[in-house]
Amino acid sequence: MEEGGAEEENILLVEGILGEIQGRLQDVLRDIAQREDLCRREVRRLVGRERKLRRLAQSMESMLRAADEEELVRVSLEALNRFLPHVRCRFSKAKADIPHVDLWNRDFGATEDSVVAGCEDTSPGACLALRLERPFVSPNRGTLRCQGAGDECKICIPVLVDGAVVGVFTLLLAEQKAEMNEEELGLLANYISMAFTRLRQINSLLTLSLTDPVTQLPNRRFAVLALEREIRRSERASGSFALAALDIDHFKQVNDRYGHAEGDRVLSLLGKVGKQVLRGGDLLARLGGDEFLVLLPEISEEAAKIALERFRESFGQAVHAAGVRDLAPGVALSVGLVTFPAHGRRAEDLLAAADRRLYQAKECGRDCLVATS
Repeated sequence: MEEGGAEEENILLVEGILGEIQGRLQDVLRDIAQREDLCRREVRRLVGRERKLRRLAQSMESMLRAADEEELVRVSLEALNRFLPHVRCRFSKAKADIPHVDLWNRDFGATEDSVVAGCEDTSPGACLALRLERPFVSPNRGTLRCQGAGDECKICIPVLVDGAVVGVFTLLLAEQKAEMNEEELGLLANYISMAFTRLRQINSLLTLSLTDPVTQLPNRRFAVLALEREIRRSERASGSFALAALDIDHFKQVNDRYGHAEGDRVLSLLGKVGKQVLRGGDLLARLGGDEFLVLLPEISEEAAKIALERFRESFGQAVHAAGVRDLAPGVALSVGLVTFPAHGRRAEDLLAAADRRLYQAKECGRDCLVATS
């Protein structure tokens, strides 16, 4: 009996030990399963983040390829829509010297009657996103509230370049879709501002490279490019245009007697008069020194003569009124005029022909226009 009881106790002990081992094993298996589930979730999260980052990189690449600000706005709207599906977007430009432009992403499902109202007042004092210089979500969990947000769930993304306000992207989200990764949203906002900054820097450098610093007129490089473009356009349209070479008579006397500051005043005066008397589509450029060029698209020779004679006479009146002729009495304007295609079909031929007529004007006593050989 004692041996049987001991054996039974041993069996119960072993069963208890096995049960405990089995319980611990189940705990370990559950822990492993939980860890595997966490790992799968983390992998999915990382894969999703990697895809988002790849899309952000692709969006940034597209932004950097934008040729102008309107294209950059459209690319940015596309990027925002990929980042936040089911949104409606608006961009409002906010500089006094730039026309107000509203661009809607209608291609992404917005309709005329469902577009979101953007920031009507894009001053930093009224727009919290601009004041904080970062994306702002309304309604906000904190105490800050955007004046124009109402009860709608909006995201305002400011665009600033060197501290200057370019505009604001306004996004309207369905309330149930308001959750977002604010870090990624901030990254995208930085990408957009960087793209605007880069584009404006490129445009600024391009403007500097094509602008005469004294008169703020286009320089020789821009003038030649514009002339070549006008030749191609006129050839396609079987049209004509006029080209004139201008030279300020006795300009050297002004520089030699009174210095370059007075000479620069005369150059700037010519540019000012040209902007006043020439048509809006005409081009006045400084080639260098006291030499200028006027390109008059879609005009006959006779009409060009009238326009340039008016320019020459107006310049004479302006230098007299400014007291320049008291300093150098002979300051006036000589003009050589040619037309396309009568006097050439290549830029260099037209420029050479205009120069020949300009020299003839000088030989004829200056302060006149010559249009025939």
